[in-house]
Amino acid sequence: MNITQSAFDYSIRIAELVKHLRSDEKSFPLCNDLLTCGVDVGFYLQEPSCPDKAVNSLNKADYIIQMAVKAGYLTERQTIRIRNSGQELIKMICENKGGGST
Repeated sequence: MNITQSAFDYSIRIAELVKHLRSDEKSFPLCNDLLTCGVDVGFYLQEPSCPDKAVNSLNKADYIIQMAVKAGYLTERQTIRIRNSGQELIKMICENKGGGST
């Protein structure tokens, strides 16, 4: 799978996670920020000059997800796949910047 498709899939997973967080009666206050991060990842990876911004958005999303776990809105188990996907995307971006293929 190429990096652009992986980023799109990650963005969709973030949107689904935000939908889940909003469906709870005590909605997580940083849902909008998390959604923005997810959208930004895919958007920045469409621009050849913006991979660092995509990595920053991935790191910010991961931080917000960790906050949601610590605050009791999510469990660690609920976040494993999406956090792993984010880390894999960061690796792909770094490899691509270093001359690797997508």
